[in-house]
Amino acid sequence: MGENDDVLTEIIPFIQDLIPGIPAALVLFLTKVAFFIFVCNLFAFIVFGLALHFKRRISAKRYLKNLPVSKDLEKIEPELRKKLFNLVRQCVVLGSVIDSYTNRKSNSKKVSMIVFSFLKDKEPLERILFYAAAMVYDAGYLEFKQSLFHSEVLSRKEEIFLRTHVARGLFQLDFVPYEYKSIFWEAVFFHHENQNGTGFPDGLNGDKIPYVARLIHLTEDYVSLVRQDGYKKSLSRKKALDELKKVSFKYDPELLLLLEKILLTRKK
Repeated sequence: MGENDDVLTEIIPFIQDLIPGIPAALVLFLTKVAFFIFVCNLFAFIVFGLALHFKRRISAKRYLKNLPVSKDLEKIEPELRKKLFNLVRQCVVLGSVIDSYTNRKSNSKKVSMIVFSFLKDKEPLERILFYAAAMVYDAGYLEFKQSLFHSEVLSRKEEIFLRTHVARGLFQLDFVPYEYKSIFWEAVFFHHENQNGTGFPDGLNGDKIPYVARLIHLTEDYVSLVRQDGYKKSLSRKKALDELKKVSFKYDPELLLLLEKILLTRKK
């Protein structure tokens, strides 16, 4: 017998104590079979784990290439890039959940894409963080009953209640690394402030409103106007811009002009 057989032979008395009368040869045979099955399963588990790991890496690379921030991520040093990539991926997933929950198809994607269009002159890190924050600015809506978002008409009381989503959204940002939280907080909490100070929650005006919040406020309202909802028709780009100009007191005037330029250069 080899060393392995010697080890297996030592197990025989233990098995025979548990099952009196069982032949030693049968115990040895069954032990070898069990050991063989264990080794095969262990090998299969390792192979499956490696395959899943490489599949995820390939999927991550493909996913990265499809993001508008992909070139910016490539400019970030490797360790930080991984951290930011995971953050962006989490925001994309959460944004999709928010859109489904609030019955607004692809809203987060459209808002973040347009916000990103404003940032050509910004540094890669800022572009990445603004893009990610624009995915989750309405996270506070997840704190409400979903039925509110399927009503064609809301009462005044319900409208006021929904305004609290800007504060409730802060509780949805636990996944954001501490060093980036300020941008996300600004996006979530201040994106309903108006340029003339008539917005909420704090009635800020002008440059006192964080830049990311000013961007999202304008972009969200534009996307809402051109989106087809069950109870309202979508507007053309030109008509949507005309509507925004009618309430221009809400928006940063420079951003409103820039939005018009961006839309003129975009494909239909």
